[in-house]
Amino acid sequence: MKKLILIHTVGSVYVSFPRQLQEAANEKIQIESIVDEFFANEANRIGKVTVANKNRFFCLMKAAELADPDIIVVTCSTLSPLIEEIKPYISKKIIAIDDAMCKEAAAKYSNILLVATAESAIEPTKHKIISLKDTAKEIKQDIVLIDKAIACLKSGDPETHDNIVMERMAEYKNSSYDSIVLCQASLAHLEKPIQELLGIPVLSTPQRCINQTISELFTEGR
Repeated sequence: MKKLILIHTVGSVYVSFPRQLQEAANEKIQIESIVDEFFANEANRIGKVTVANKNRFFCLMKAAELADPDIIVVTCSTLSPLIEEIKPYISKKIIAIDDAMCKEAAAKYSNILLVATAESAIEPTKHKIISLKDTAKEIKQDIVLIDKAIACLKSGDPETHDNIVMERMAEYKNSSYDSIVLCQASLAHLEKPIQELLGIPVLSTPQRCINQTISELFTEGR
């Protein structure tokens, strides 16, 4: 049986992502999760990832490696920049939740609005899109930070979270952007409503990451 270890920093993603992965697979897979909400909370509180938190993440990745999975999936965009730093020290394949989304954004769009409720997710997404674009291509990226919404989600009020996000998105009707990129997995359920509201493509991470993970899980040997 194929085995995945997932590393989460948001409770709502921990609840939904493993189920969605299993539903997408054609056969039973073993899925185990590690949840560390402190990491994202601390990064947002102080505005950066500290050396101590880098070491904390390294320990999480080593714990995942020791469980002997086929693939480790990191479901937090804030952690994406750290993955490249520690890849040489981890013997297992690692997939970041925003890999596929950022690759698609870099290939297809040039005037992008990045949307986040956690500040720590913005720069990793922005830099990854730039790193994946064709060298001759110019990409403009603007940012919308809706930080009031994330507090509602963490306090157990997802309805208010969604209302705050959608109200802010309504301000961008008839804008010149050719796409919206949702920087966090916790925003993914709003992909379709925002697309219907604004009439332009909206990209989110989970389903694209799931498709990538299932493809690589069953097409590559251990």
